[in-house]
Amino acid sequence: MPIPDFEQLKRRVSVVEDVRRDPIRFCRRSAGDCRHTVVKAPRDGDSRDYNFGQTDPDEIAIGEEIVLWVAPAIKGLDSERVWQAEQGGRRILDYEQQASDDRTLIGIMSRWHRF
Repeated sequence: MPIPDFEQLKRRVSVVEDVRRDPIRFCRRSAGDCRHTVVKAPRDGDSRDYNFGQTDPDEIAIGEEIVLWVAPAIKGLDSERVWQAEQGGRRILDYEQQASDDRTLIGIMSRWHRF
């Protein structure tokens, strides 16, 4: 997956309808927790699910406004990836950390692929 520049992200303001932990489809049980946090929020008359990765669901307040910066959708994924999120003056997800983590994973995978 490409790492978007912050300027490419779409800013959305919404209200959290629900927060839940969903199973990850492809996960080795030995890897630990095979669930990710999903935030449900309205958008364009529908409710959308946003993937918050391993974020603690207790950090997100239901019924309160949330500001999301999301990457353009990638075909085949069932939820949009949030690169940055803020609620109540707190940053729940941080773009710089997300991008750094992705660059690390891409580096590891590209080295592994060479062998």
